Amino acid sequence: MDICKADRKWFGLMESDPASFSRQWYPALAAIQTECLQRAARAITRMRTLGPAQESGQAMTGTTNRYLCLTGDQLKTPSASRS
Repeated sequence: MDICKADRKWFGLMESDPASFSRQWYPALAAIQTECLQRAARAITRMRTLGPAQESGQAMTGTTNRYLCLTGDQLKTPSASRS
């Protein structure tokens, strides 16, 4: 609901054309959720490699390293979500 409230076009589309809303909403929602998860992974990776948790995070760098240098404009892109 917060996402709908942030962009009021979704409520209008939901009321005027439910089928079009469904076709557009779920891909948009997936993109927003993907971006949020990538931001969280980037933050945790940076904390464990560059920040205060370096010592305990070195064992995990192989798993999370692809998120370390991810820039804000790379979030949600296919290259950012694949290994």
